[in-house]
Amino acid sequence: MGYFQSDVSHLVWRISQIKQIVPKMTINRGSSRVQELRTVWRALSSGRVVMAIALAFLPLRILLAQSGELTRLLEEGRLDQLRDSLTYSTTLSEAQKEHYGRLLAIEEGRPEVVLSWYDGLSNRQKRTFENRLIAARAAATAYDMERAHELLDALEKIKLRDEESIQEREELSTMVAKVERMLTNSRQVLVADTIVGRERDLLKHMQTYTAPLGAVARDSYTTPAGDVRWRVVEGEKLAFEVIHLLGDGSWDEQNAQIVEVRGLGSEGGRLSFPFLLADGSTLYFSYSGPETLGRADLYISRYNRDQHALLVPQQLPLPFNSVADDLLYIPDKDNDLIWLMSDRGERGGQVKLFAIIDSSVAALSDTIQGSARAEIARLAAPTLAPHKGARPAEVRSEREEEGEVFFWLHGTPIRDQKDLPNEEARRIFAQYLSVYTAQQEDLARLAGLRQATRTTPQLNNNEQHRRNILTLEKSVETRAQHLRALTNEVLKAAGQL
Repeated sequence: MGYFQSDVSHLVWRISQIKQIVPKMTINRGSSRVQELRTVWRALSSGRVVMAIALAFLPLRILLAQSGELTRLLEEGRLDQLRDSLTYSTTLSEAQKEHYGRLLAIEEGRPEVVLSWYDGLSNRQKRTFENRLIAARAAATAYDMERAHELLDALEKIKLRDEESIQEREELSTMVAKVERMLTNSRQVLVADTIVGRERDLLKHMQTYTAPLGAVARDSYTTPAGDVRWRVVEGEKLAFEVIHLLGDGSWDEQNAQIVEVRGLGSEGGRLSFPFLLADGSTLYFSYSGPETLGRADLYISRYNRDQHALLVPQQLPLPFNSVADDLLYIPDKDNDLIWLMSDRGERGGQVKLFAIIDSSVAALSDTIQGSARAEIARLAAPTLAPHKGARPAEVRSEREEEGEVFFWLHGTPIRDQKDLPNEEARRIFAQYLSVYTAQQEDLARLAGLRQATRTTPQLNNNEQHRRNILTLEKSVETRAQHLRALTNEVLKAAGQL
């Protein structure tokens, strides 16, 4: 009898595990999995232990195997395979398909689908931990922070016992705080053009415009001169390797300089799409890891060539980053464009390439809050500039014919003081022009020094020459920051902010 008592107590524990798992997979109380669980309890209570064991253990193994595979696909961002599993599987219950379908909708940037489903539930169903959890995540993904906090507060009041649910709640709280922090620092932009397609095709299309900036690929970047390559280091180390071209046309792989990325989690993290500015120190890249808002976020850092090290990277603000995969960021100053590639709002392996007007980027006014700020931050339906439909090449030729466009005001290009509506805006713009002219002079001197370095390699060992380059690089960056501040002042004076 002792054996059967031990066996029954173990079975009770196993069934309690099923009870913790089933609600997360099956919201519908009438689903087949819940019916199986009730059958287990009936068999156990009637003393049919062997039957109870057969009924309990087999569904548990099947349930864990299926949900584990779906969760893995979700975590790895393999959304196409997850979608196929939900569409064609004959073993998944309808409740499982619905549950993972909602998670898929959030990952694909369609949180409104989940929120609409939640709104249609009964009050009793809305109060369950699982339903509130997924609704809160959808609200945060939609940047609806008021609703996300309301649902999170309700979740905090639920007394939880299992560690998995407690961890899920903590992860949600972290996500909400991260979204809120980035939302307060978001930017307003104007989009010149967008195009949707496969990643490889869009890269090829973009390179027809950005070839003078260097060659960009998922795992590498090659400078315009073709003599230096930044490549993602494969393996556990989160780093790039800088490789130089030898005189015989081969790459000096043996003497590659390893540049580690510090401040980001290396466990499970991955780098992609590096891009180095012409200053030789400002590096943009995409990173996927535990610190990101979405599966992959865009970062900026500065490279110290003397120490072969990067400063701690900083996330770019919204809307350049999002809760989706944000893959590529390339400032194209000559064309007054920023190239941004992301899979936000796209399905079936498609990605979207944005051509954003660089001079239109401005901090959001504190008066813009709530849904208005959320729409701007999501860039889900971007406001196109007046030259809607013009390809980037046409935008460039327009600027060459009519003169430099410094930034945009209410969709109007600002090329001169006379384009501004009042005296205060024109006065600040005069300061802007002064700083801009000084920056262009610094850039010209910097280009001359770099050209001298290429033609006279011995200068690499000249300490004064290197100091002059570093001084000019810092000056260019300082003036760039000053110009961004003056841009905001002009727009504020002109009434845009």
